[in-house]
Amino acid sequence: MSLATVPPLRRDLWLLLVLLLPYFLLMTGARPLNIPDEGRYPEVAREMLLTGDFVTPRNNGIVFMDKPALYYWLQAAAMAVFGVEVWSIRLVPALFGVFGCVATFLGVRALYSRRAAWLATTVLACQPLYFLSSQYADMNTEVGVWIAASLLAFLVADHREGAMRQRWLVFSYFCAGCAFLTKGLIGLVFPVMIVGLWVLWLKRWRELPRYGLVWGLLLVAAINLPWYTLVQQANPNFLNYFFIYQQFERYADTGFNNAQAWWYYPAILAGGFLPWSLLLPRATAHLWRRWRAEGEAGRRHLFLLVWPWLILLFFSIPESKISSYLIPAVPGFAIALGVYMDALLQHGERPRELQLMPLLPLALGTVTLVAALYWDGPPPHRLLAAAIALLWLACGLAAWWRLRQGRLAGAWEASAAAVALGLMMLIPLVPNFTQYTSSRPLADRMRPYVNDATPIIGYRSYLNDLPLYLQQRQPIIVVDRWDDPALMQRDNWRREFYLGLQDQPGARVWLKLESELPALLAQPQPYFFYVRYPELAYIRARYPTLHEWGRFDRVVLLGNRPPPAPKAAARTPSSDPARK
Repeated sequence: MSLATVPPLRRDLWLLLVLLLPYFLLMTGARPLNIPDEGRYPEVAREMLLTGDFVTPRNNGIVFMDKPALYYWLQAAAMAVFGVEVWSIRLVPALFGVFGCVATFLGVRALYSRRAAWLATTVLACQPLYFLSSQYADMNTEVGVWIAASLLAFLVADHREGAMRQRWLVFSYFCAGCAFLTKGLIGLVFPVMIVGLWVLWLKRWRELPRYGLVWGLLLVAAINLPWYTLVQQANPNFLNYFFIYQQFERYADTGFNNAQAWWYYPAILAGGFLPWSLLLPRATAHLWRRWRAEGEAGRRHLFLLVWPWLILLFFSIPESKISSYLIPAVPGFAIALGVYMDALLQHGERPRELQLMPLLPLALGTVTLVAALYWDGPPPHRLLAAAIALLWLACGLAAWWRLRQGRLAGAWEASAAAVALGLMMLIPLVPNFTQYTSSRPLADRMRPYVNDATPIIGYRSYLNDLPLYLQQRQPIIVVDRWDDPALMQRDNWRREFYLGLQDQPGARVWLKLESELPALLAQPQPYFFYVRYPELAYIRARYPTLHEWGRFDRVVLLGNRPPPAPKAAARTPSSDPARK
């Protein structure tokens, strides 16, 4: 079969995969894991593989019921096939990044046009918020893509009839069920809330029977009930903890991490969507005008307005905010921009904001080039930063030149290239410019001297990624005040362990009280003991016989055996003093 005889849709999908798979996968192993999240969630999946228990999630051997199981199962599958590697740990979110782009392309192509589909998919893939979230090993990209795919499939189904409509609805409910099994209630609440508001706005409640609500919810239940039933049987406190504490109280409470002002998400949207966010106000107004002009026939335009803006409003209400929570809304914004750009190309318009887009890579390139010249970082990283700067300058000039020629599509392509290539090349530099913490250097120091029988003890500190790097089969022993209810007052790993300890008293074998530390450090068996810098003087004063093995990002590594002496360098005839 020649390329000319391949159906256009199939050609487009193959081209999409050829472009997207290297883009999303190439840099997954280019930087160390960043804790806590990139240690916590993958470690739960690894422990599922170790124990063979795929019902009850555990972190460091302790019951961890904060999230459902689908992400862990997918992560465990990647580890089972490819091993426990940094790139395989990030494989699942990266593939979901690809999945979200393909779903967006198919949906927009069905609802609007082939060109609008390519433009919307370009906006989605080539922007910092979506791409960087897909390079991070937590479940926010996965649940966001499931929700977006569910909403988009529903909207396409609303514009189809017969068997085709049924197939899109089945896919919509399937994605909602998978979202529920990934992160809980929001997987179903968002589709129901958005579709419900859209139906009420248009007064289409008589159309509800056409949406298969009864059998659709039965499908969602069929996907979720087996695991929720089994985990409740194994952990009688699960349903109360998961739904009441994790889903409702966390949304309403003010005692959790990442407290931010109301304008946090609008700011994230403005910066995370660059350079496309310059056009977002006009794209929103464009959809509104089309809906007002087309009425019932343009109901898809209203849906694309309700979808992302309602999610942004929903997450802006609680104080606790994380940028990647916005991912379910991101494809909706990308579609709005793609549809608007398609209209601009159709009518040959060039709004002022479009003229400003080339200025962004030009400004970024200039600033980055100057910074690279004066930065005292590692020479390879300085060279990479300079290369990124030159790339941005070249793409900015290309976009500017094509705009001058009236080639809007060419300017769009040059801007997308600047974002995509710049983001890929920036990934290795991320640890230099963020509050990045990784245990990889610590694990590298310990690895030649540990086995599954070597105790590893953390004093008032737990390094989430250390078990992943060492691939230990036994939990890390953590010494802290596990009898202190005040641990519940902070949203961190201590609260997670403290809560797990209430349901799993046997974990006291490796969650030790401070009063048990002397006996623990008196054992003759070789062990490693790590302590944070603020507690080092206290430990040194009480246990002066411990030997220092090294100092790392946040901790000092000690042991009850001295580190081996460094091997003497082999002498060559020219370096042997006796021969001189």
